[in-house]
Amino acid sequence: PVSYFIGIGLLINCVFGVGKIYGIILGSFFIFAYLNISGFSFRAVVVTDALQFIVMFVSSLALFCFSYHHAQGFDILYNKLPNQYFYQYNPSEIYEILSWFFIAITSTFTSAIFLQRCKAAETLQTAKKGIFLSILIWSMFDLMITINEMYACALGFQNVIDYSYSVLPDGLRGL
Repeated sequence: PVSYFIGIGLLINCVFGVGKIYGIILGSFFIFAYLNISGFSFRAVVVTDALQFIVMFVSSLALFCFSYHHAQGFDILYNKLPNQYFYQYNPSEIYEILSWFFIAITSTFTSAIFLQRCKAAETLQTAKKGIFLSILIWSMFDLMITINEMYACALGFQNVIDYSYSVLPDGLRGL
């Protein structure tokens, strides 16, 4: 879709400082070149999935590290945020956690992409290890995103995007 071309153009604009139109043109050229070289093979899908994972995880980790350094630790979160940010569920509200768990499980296990990746594994053990590793990584990813949002709120920003532009150095903005 067009949004992908705009997205890669804006990424190139933020990272390299070229104009938005030039970023979209350069990004479009990159996409078409990649598709012409690799085609729609399974290997090409794996490479793009790996690249997306690296960009998402590194950008979240970078924002987390810069936030921690900028705020000089976690104390600002406890001092500036209301207690509801640190609220712990009591046993009577376990239904909320379970409902989100079942939503996540059903949407993941019924996904054709998930099933395709599991079938592509060489053994059942490999698929199980991959699932558990994915759960661990996504848990870390979600925790970083949550803490980054909390830093943004504690420092008075309306959203994490504006906050990230104020904390991250030029080379990391836009990731």
